[in-house]
Amino acid sequence: MKVDHSLYSLSDIFVLDETPYFLDYIRNKFIMQQPEEEIRQRMIMFLIEVMKVPISIIEIEVPLSRYSNKTSDRADIIVNYENEKNEKKPLFVVECKAEKMDIKLSSSHA
Repeated sequence: MKVDHSLYSLSDIFVLDETPYFLDYIRNKFIMQQPEEEIRQRMIMFLIEVMKVPISIIEIEVPLSRYSNKTSDRADIIVNYENEKNEKKPLFVVECKAEKMDIKLSSSHA
């Protein structure tokens, strides 16, 4: 799904030592402002403000080794649900790329 990120607000931006940072509400820390991070922050705000996803079920930069020891990759955003045992399970994954970045799928994903 392609989302027009410019329609959604950004989290607060702070300037520290002349470098702009986002205040990431999920990780509760400052993250340096970069093109991909801007997309991630807009997607977070879209999920929270538009889709009404509770902050408590959103995770950022999740190591995929949690699900498979065969990878060192990370998921940009995972939205979870809680099963009947109150365990968090992935509902969906969001991969964020800078707006001008081409997305190429490998043959294993095509």
